[in-house]
Amino acid sequence: EMGICEAVREGVDIILCLNKLDRLITELHLPPTDTYFKLLHTIDTFNTYLRSKNPSAKLCTPERGNVVFGSGEGGFFFTLESFCKKWGVEGWEPKELGKRMWGDVYAKE
Repeated sequence: EMGICEAVREGVDIILCLNKLDRLITELHLPPTDTYFKLLHTIDTFNTYLRSKNPSAKLCTPERGNVVFGSGEGGFFFTLESFCKKWGVEGWEPKELGKRMWGDVYAKE
């Protein structure tokens, strides 16, 4: 908490790292939708705390690239953009594709 408060006071950009992502799948056996909502809740809780300290603080959102997903055990960390650079779809810019990988965006079948 002290580090977050100091960063907010100093106006430093904050990056939220969601670690142990592998545990949601391997230990909790969460399906993809539940995993998404668990991560969304965690990010929302962090942003609520951030806003309580400074109402004008820049929120952490995966689309902005200031949320990192990872697993120390699995040896991986990524943002949506870095994921799209590696595994993206031809014809899509990684930054634009990354914005569509989070939130209420659905693909038509």
